[in-house]
Amino acid sequence: MVVFAGIVATISSRADEDPEEPISTAMWEQDPPEVDSIWVQKLTAPISEGRNMIMRIKYASSRVLPDTIRVYYGASGSVLFNDNGVAPDLVAGDHIYASYLTENLGSFEMQMTALNANLQPLGTVTVFEGHNGKSVPVQLFDIVGFNNFQEVLIPAKITSGFNCDAELKREFSLFITKLAVTEDPARTYNVVDSTGNPVGAWTFGQMIKNMANEAATGVSAKSFLKAWVTSWLDDIVVNGDTVDKRVDARLFLIYPWVIKANPAFVASSPLFTRHDVTGAANYLIANPAYWETLWNNTPEYDLLINAPFKLSAIVNRIDLRGNPAY
Repeated sequence: MVVFAGIVATISSRADEDPEEPISTAMWEQDPPEVDSIWVQKLTAPISEGRNMIMRIKYASSRVLPDTIRVYYGASGSVLFNDNGVAPDLVAGDHIYASYLTENLGSFEMQMTALNANLQPLGTVTVFEGHNGKSVPVQLFDIVGFNNFQEVLIPAKITSGFNCDAELKREFSLFITKLAVTEDPARTYNVVDSTGNPVGAWTFGQMIKNMANEAATGVSAKSFLKAWVTSWLDDIVVNGDTVDKRVDARLFLIYPWVIKANPAFVASSPLFTRHDVTGAANYLIANPAYWETLWNNTPEYDLLINAPFKLSAIVNRIDLRGNPAY
């Protein structure tokens, strides 16, 4: 079961020094080829080295792939899959890769039975197309067919049947909100009362500097941040969805931010030649681009440490993880 579980959980490939893998797979960890289907087939009798199962993996035909793909699992295990017409592969170049595996068939059957048992009561599972989720009927593993030596599909949502047998506490794992962490004075900064470390590793300003990566991109954190703030002022399309502009972003976000970051410059600006709130508001409405003048005349450091954002949670973005089998 170790080989099968490891491959299905981390199905992927990575760059290999063997000359039989001429197409570079160095970037597959973050940009893996899409897996369309996986099948397994029990052999009527083991062959050399105790190999007793065939696994076939069908990749989508959207990219050029090598004739062989080495799939890694666990700490050091790997299996070489072939699409070159050599057994157990059936047809060369059809994007269906095959390999013999050595499995504990009893453990494999027990695991698949347990997954089926956990899935069946659910009735449906959720699948996503972009941001849109929909429920589809549960598809179970065909244990009878497998034991009759047929090629059997591994259902795409079979892993939904895994049960961790423990209550998950999201505040300690996927979604960390414990204040001792999110308000750690060595790593965070409270812009309201100026406590903590203004250049701490988890501060908004430091995160922006990391993303801008000026040394590599030539883009300063100040410019990077300004581009982000500017995107709030107009409707934009993100992943096909229209995000409406924040109509009051200037009055309630940008201007208070810059006023705190650079009070000396702001004090000499037209905003403070008015002696009433209405007059200042009218000036801002009549001059919507004036915030850029204030921004451009404020030092980067002051903009970053006075940003009106605080760390509320640390989220485990497992959707951004690399694929360890590539």
